[in-house]
Amino acid sequence: MMRAYDPRGMHWRHPFGDLEVALVALAAVMGVWTQSPAWVGAVAAGSLLARRRPVLLLVCLVFGLAGVWRSRVTWDGATPRHLGHYTGWVPVVGDPAPFNNGLRVTVEIDGERFDAWAYGSSRRRLLDRQAGEFVYVDGERRPQTSNVRRPRLRHVVGRFDLQVVGDPAPFNNGLRVTVEIDDERFDAWAYGSSRRRLLDRQAGDFVYVDGERRPQTSNVRRARLRHVVGRFDLQVVGDWREGSPLYR
Repeated sequence: MMRAYDPRGMHWRHPFGDLEVALVALAAVMGVWTQSPAWVGAVAAGSLLARRRPVLLLVCLVFGLAGVWRSRVTWDGATPRHLGHYTGWVPVVGDPAPFNNGLRVTVEIDGERFDAWAYGSSRRRLLDRQAGEFVYVDGERRPQTSNVRRPRLRHVVGRFDLQVVGDPAPFNNGLRVTVEIDDERFDAWAYGSSRRRLLDRQAGDFVYVDGERRPQTSNVRRARLRHVVGRFDLQVVGDWREGSPLYR
């Protein structure tokens, strides 16, 4: 009778072992990546054959199908909210990328990103532009019709058909922030919605960011005096809680 109430005889352990946890994670990853319930079902069936535990099958299906649903919702949300004609100043997002005789430039309009292809005189005007600079454009915003997946991975929702490209803007409404990534410091320039998210942040705050690290190409000496090793091209700035260790 005493043994039934003896706490020393209780040995708590997680109901799933390492292999079971790996199978659940695989089901979730396959659901998010493929957006296919068939792949989730295949992983769940494999988990049942490997471990002979019906509860593991159920957990794999729940996590995998939840990943499918969430991935489809997020993917379908990467569509343009505003289309049609636009004229005005726009920030260049990322350095222009030459392709054969054309030049691909990503611009942000009303908080949305569009890929623009420039040729001829428009190409010459945009060739020396860098991320964060403003240019005056006139053109049409259209939905993406081909190779949709690759642009959406860069948070691009459509294409912008350039008609007129003006001179670079003589002003600068950007916000420079210095971030630390892997114990290295980078300068990042924020514009538009990214600027508004970072404007009230202070030193020591955590923010969630998505972007690319690049070497410093200008004002190298001044940057190194501040222990900055490069620049960070911001693509997405999330809420500060998403980057906080306490949040995770």
